[in-house]
Amino acid sequence: MGPDSWAARAFIQSYLDSYEILYGCQVCSTSMLNSLRYGNSIRTKLEDCEIFSLSKDPQDVLKAISDLKLLPAERYVLNVFHREAETREIEKCFESAGYRFAFTNVVRGLSLPTPLSDRGLPIRQVTDLAQVNFVNLTHQFFQPMPETVLNHPKVRAFYADLDGQAAGWSLLVTTAQNAAYISDMFTLPSFRGRGVAEALLSRMHDTATSEGKAYSLLVPSVMAWNYYQRFGYETLVYFSIFHQVNR
Repeated sequence: MGPDSWAARAFIQSYLDSYEILYGCQVCSTSMLNSLRYGNSIRTKLEDCEIFSLSKDPQDVLKAISDLKLLPAERYVLNVFHREAETREIEKCFESAGYRFAFTNVVRGLSLPTPLSDRGLPIRQVTDLAQVNFVNLTHQFFQPMPETVLNHPKVRAFYADLDGQAAGWSLLVTTAQNAAYISDMFTLPSFRGRGVAEALLSRMHDTATSEGKAYSLLVPSVMAWNYYQRFGYETLVYFSIFHQVNR
């Protein structure tokens, strides 16, 4: 795949671990694929299963998916990792194999240590249920925090405590060997522009560095596609997302 395939592997492991730990999702791995069944714990997902592939050959991928033995009614979304120059060719090949292209996203990374300013904002690590409830009091209609963040030492939540509210929160996943993964970064609309995200990043960079991680990884949302570049995050690997068309 290229010199940065480690970033794809670290991201996949971190993503699967976080969903398994936080939501009890079922993880399955073969020699070629990794899959995640969402089950009933995440009702907002449009698909039943998410599949991650480092192979770029549609026929090999289709055969490997058949080995996962999905139920007839289960539908999945497929993520195929590749280099930037391969994007158009990957899109054409998988569409010819019966998939519908959705969009291409990126895994961005930053070498640690990379200190950032905390902007003088108080950032708290979540260590008890009262803090989870405090966060969700203001985030229940946006992006609530799962209580299960309290259950595992390598999946932790942090929040910014401003004006008596949890102005923003994020997850730090440190299950991969050499990289930390920053997930679910969210700032309340009324607090945007006040440095909340930078302060959260600063705290998580410091935490990851203290645990010996050499890199921080994240996958930006569409809204934040270019946001993290201002802090030094660079694109390491691309992945194109496909939906099933033919059964």
